[in-house]
Amino acid sequence: MAKILVVDDQESFLSLIAQLLTSRRYDVTALTDGQCALEKLSTESFELVICDINMQPVGGMSVLRWIREHHAELPVVMLTGYGSVETAQESLTLGAFDYITKPFEMADVLWTVERALAKPEAAAPQMAVPDIQYVAGDLVVHSLAMRAALGLLRRLAPTSLPLLITGEPGVGKRRVARAMQALSGRPSGAYYMLDCADLGDGSRPSRPEAGRSSAGAEPPPAPGGSTDYTLCLVHAERLPMAFQMDLLQLLEPRNPPFSAATAAEEEPPPRVASPGPRIIATTSVDLARQVSEGRFSRKLHERLRRFTVHVPALRDRREDILPLAYDVMLQKFGAALLPMMDLDVRGILEQHDWPGNICELQAVVGQVMARQPGTQITRAHLPDSLCQHGVTFVAGAVRDVRAEARGHWLRRFLNEHVAKPAMAGPATKRPRAVPVER
Repeated sequence: MAKILVVDDQESFLSLIAQLLTSRRYDVTALTDGQCALEKLSTESFELVICDINMQPVGGMSVLRWIREHHAELPVVMLTGYGSVETAQESLTLGAFDYITKPFEMADVLWTVERALAKPEAAAPQMAVPDIQYVAGDLVVHSLAMRAALGLLRRLAPTSLPLLITGEPGVGKRRVARAMQALSGRPSGAYYMLDCADLGDGSRPSRPEAGRSSAGAEPPPAPGGSTDYTLCLVHAERLPMAFQMDLLQLLEPRNPPFSAATAAEEEPPPRVASPGPRIIATTSVDLARQVSEGRFSRKLHERLRRFTVHVPALRDRREDILPLAYDVMLQKFGAALLPMMDLDVRGILEQHDWPGNICELQAVVGQVMARQPGTQITRAHLPDSLCQHGVTFVAGAVRDVRAEARGHWLRRFLNEHVAKPAMAGPATKRPRAVPVER
């Protein structure tokens, strides 16, 4: 029988949740005060905490921070009467398992509790491969830090809000972007990934002959008139200023605001049925510094950073290292060639700081497999330095010859979707590119 602590200063909600969980044979402790909850957590053990965010004098966020500091693995589900994405972002970033919006459905509460209490079966000591937990395709999620990031992705996925994904080089930001697309429920929507580093020095590219660049690379086709697509801009800090104003216009709301004044006139403006385009940007640098140095649009930064998912480095989510290592082996070499790691190797991999993150891990796994370890990987199969300086992939020459084609495609893409808004209305003149805001 799982022990659950429920904390809410609204006695009606507190009683409702306590009765619901008790009827399902959970051992429930109900409290109306955050301070009492901290005292109870100091003396008793619980398997789940359900806590309201808005309480006085000790709020739910304070309780969550205390739990993360003293009981890092204890799942916490937040209750909120606001239902805002901003509240979800803050609580999930702090490590909450999930949150429930008031008023709630009983089924939602039970479903969330069951998920929070579910624990993967412990792997037997002799198992060669850990139980790799994939989410939304190929996103490996084992650590608490990645679970927090995944929680925010799930909340944002059904919307068309722009998303900024940050993190050190090599942490898997592109995987997270693809996971967002998979979670969004847009199977028919197009997904386009463009590396802004391939766009050259920022000058507007000339049109390639016959639609091809000098390298003969065929630009990806434009998505037609549909607005149900996702555009992922990798290395967003390298996006040339010539394109930033067009991207800003693409991010403008497709529906005019509807207010009481509008309602007093005639009928409300027509709403757009399409979910609309989503822009995802990834970066490994501090965009705020780019803005202060005049290399990135302040307005564009404000639009993108409103909802940010930070992908932690491998050294901050060591529970993911072994599953990711086996994932690399499975993807590149197949299950038939999968060897077992001895305990010494597992310890070395988990203790290494991985300055190159997943890219470095992929390189190490490649070197290990090149030494043909057979059925077991031992210390002798590991590279001497474990790639202490990380891995750097240089493709400067390729980027130079592709820059023109990539830039031409982005120009066509933005022309298509900025010039053809989803809602009919009077034609507007597209603005010229202007200097970036300081």
